[in-house]
Amino acid sequence: MEQELTNRLWALLQSQKLQPVLRGHMVSADTYIPEGRRIAMLLHNPTGRVEAHTRDYVELLYQCAGRGVYQANDRTLELNPGDLMLLGQNTLLTLPEQERNALTVRFLIKPDLFGAVLIHLGTEESPLREFLLRCMSQETPYGYLHFRVGGMQVVENLVENLILHLLDRPDSRQAIPMYTTLLLFMNLVEQTDKLTIGIREQMTVLRALQYIEVNYANANLTLMAQGLHSDVSWLSREIRRRTGRTFTELVQERRLNQAAWLLCNTRQKVSDIALAVGYENISYFHRIFAKHFGCTPKDYRDSHK
Repeated sequence: MEQELTNRLWALLQSQKLQPVLRGHMVSADTYIPEGRRIAMLLHNPTGRVEAHTRDYVELLYQCAGRGVYQANDRTLELNPGDLMLLGQNTLLTLPEQERNALTVRFLIKPDLFGAVLIHLGTEESPLREFLLRCMSQETPYGYLHFRVGGMQVVENLVENLILHLLDRPDSRQAIPMYTTLLLFMNLVEQTDKLTIGIREQMTVLRALQYIEVNYANANLTLMAQGLHSDVSWLSREIRRRTGRTFTELVQERRLNQAAWLLCNTRQKVSDIALAVGYENISYFHRIFAKHFGCTPKDYRDSHK
């Protein structure tokens, strides 16, 4: 983060006045988000403590400087500079005293802002999309998403733009912070390898998707379930419930997409590509490739030269 902006935030922290929070209390958006607005910003005083509380809004923590240590539900989490943590309404958050150089921005977001965001995120399943959907429903999430994105310049720039807008134009139209938040989430939705999920079921499915991404050629549901210490039937149902596709469909899609990439970027024979992505039956590979892409592997390669 730019030093000038960091200095402004430290100065703001000195004049900021917060309402005391009782342990177990639910904080209302009306306390800090002005009427007609959907997003506001607070700073956490490193020498202070905020007791465990829930909220009727969604909170996004951004670690500007130093190391932050927080308690989300029953877990202690460490945020390094540049990290983000998204908290659902029912998540118990404790903000203890921090190291004196720790500076944390807390974005308070009304859930109805996510309606427009979700439209642009599309229909492809992801942990972030499901989390936002649940934030807008009666099934508010009891958990968090922790994005270890320190050093990602595009994320840092978007967060800085959001901070600057809330600092310099707090009474302006809300379109700019909404679209800045949208762009931020569109970048975060791709960062599953940098994501930790504080909801067990979601985390297990995320690890299953990561397993498929790496082991697509030899993916095996039973072996994967054993590695994840999960029941095979439960994991199969959970994958389908959360992604809309079966384990077999996900593996097949990953194999075919890899085959398409190899056809366009290598000179390997089609039969060798089929074997490389996990298909020993070459005729079957030709059949499902044509069904998926609408043309034969050879025609696909020729059309992408």
